[in-house]
Amino acid sequence: SAAMATLLLLVPAGIVALNHHLTTKGNHNLIEADQVSATVDRL
Repeated sequence: SAAMATLLLLVPAGIVALNHHLTTKGNHNLIEADQVSATVDRL
């Protein structure tokens, strides 16, 4: 059915969006950790 086809298209898009969100969040956390360690090195 059309609803099923739409669902099958939306699910991978949602997974990709979620992966992108988690990856971006992970990179942000890494950047923050780098900044913290750089600050600690200065002290």
